[in-house]
Amino acid sequence: MDTPTSRRISLRTADVQDAKKIHTLIQANLEEGHLLPRTLGELTTIDLIVSGALLLVLAIVGALSSAAAICQLIEDELEGLDVGVCLDYGHANLMGDLSDAIETVSGHLWTTHVHDNDGRNDDHRVPFAGRIDWDAAMMETQKIGYDGVLMFEVADTGDPIEVLKRTVKARERLEHMFVAF
Repeated sequence: MDTPTSRRISLRTADVQDAKKIHTLIQANLEEGHLLPRTLGELTTIDLIVSGALLLVLAIVGALSSAAAICQLIEDELEGLDVGVCLDYGHANLMGDLSDAIETVSGHLWTTHVHDNDGRNDDHRVPFAGRIDWDAAMMETQKIGYDGVLMFEVADTGDPIEVLKRTVKARERLEHMFVAF
């Protein structure tokens, strides 16, 4: 799992050339020491994954892991490229103000990763099993006009059937909240 200072950033693009340009830009910044990647031994995680839509996944630490820094990267360095943000509710919660993160990425939001945590550990709990205020999170998400996918990213914390059942119940609660506001 990522530590509180390490974040996975997903930038989605539907264009192969855009994805290659982004990957080249990020790699150059890494080599120049402007970005600090998460390391696994000597390995650096920068993945360019092709399947349907393209997804460039960066696992990085430090200043770029904030919502504001991600948006600034898109606006300053990736201007003109067809790229968006995957908002990870759990990671944003670990960084501090989830509502502020939602508002900050609003102009770039393409998809989400939905999971909960205790505010200290990135343990990918089923929503409502941690400390995220889901009423506020869904209200902010709806307020910015997002009506896309709420992709659950929960950890296997025991019996997989029970985890799935709790996830289905959480999804139903979140859908009800999303419509209620």
